[in-house]
This record gives sequence, structure tokens and C-alpha cells, in this order.
Amino acid sequence: MHHNIVALERIHQPLPEFNFASPTTFTLTSYERTDPSELHKRIHNATIIIVTVVEIDAAALSPAVTPNLQLVAVMATGTDCVDLEACKARGLRVVNCPNANTDTVSEHAISLYFAARRRVVQMHAATMAEPSEWKAKKTLTRLMRFGDGKPPLSCQDEVLGILGYGSLGISADSGGSSCY
Repeated sequence: MHHNIVALERIHQPLPEFNFASPTTFTLTSYERTDPSELHKRIHNATIIIVTVVEIDAAALSPAVTPNLQLVAVMATGTDCVDLEACKARGLRVVNCPNANTDTVSEHAISLYFAARRRVVQMHAATMAEPSEWKAKKTLTRLMRFGDGKPPLSCQDEVLGILGYGSLGISADSGGSSCY
């Protein structure tokens, strides 16, 4: 068996290495980005399409456009860019990467916590404002303080616990956890 793999948007993340069992061989064609106007031409001979956000609609999934298609692989947690009903009607398999963004989401949650705790958005706006309190008073300390005038807590002043579900927290399925 020979697979013609077409990766439509390598800009989002690096492609994995492919190790098919013998005697399977493959050709990989990857594009930095794919404009919708280029889609049908690019996927015409594909047996496998790798996609992240480019919309793969019913027209793209028709046998006239993709006569050899067997699999659509979404390099993301969801499958919302693929017309699943059209795939089901044609008997095409669709796979995704359910843990693709686990680290990123965890890091983002922690960064939002620190940004809110240190009032990053408000401090940036105050620094950029005209007329500038920062330039006039050389301080924005009053914006950092709580309503009672106390300074914000530091990491050594508090304990933080983050609970999540599934791959972001304790999972009943796997017994594992991601922890930052």
C-alpha cells in the first residue's frame, strides 16, 4: 500500500515522523499554509489529509475531489474543521490529537493567573495612557494595591491549587495528571 499524505498547514506545529509497517510506503507533501481556493487541487490525490484549522467541508470530501481519501487527521484537540457527517456518509475515518494542547492550556491558565494577580493589563494601560500618571508621579503603586491599601500578595504569601478535568487535571480514565 502507498499513501499520499497531504499536510495542509505545517505553520501551526511540526509534523510527526511517520513509521508505517512494511510494505506500506508514503509520499508526504506539506504546505506552510493552504488558502481555501487551493484546497481541492492540493488534496485531490491524497489518501490521508493532515489539517489543523483549514475547513474540510462536504464538497472537499466528495469522491470527485478526493477519490482516494481514507483518513482525515486533525492535529488539534477538536474536529470542528471537518464535516463529520460527510465523512461518516463516505465511510472515512477521522482522528484527532486529544492531548495536543495540554501543556499550552496549562501554561496559559497559570499565565492568566499571574497576569490578573499583578494586574498586567491595567498596568499596561496606565503606563501607556496620556496624560501619564506614570510620567507625572514615577509610580503606579496605587493601582497595584488592594482596596484596603495593602500591597498585592507575593508567591510566598499564598498557596495556589489548580484542579482540572481530563488531561489537564486528575483523570479518572488514566489515573494520571498534568501538574504545573
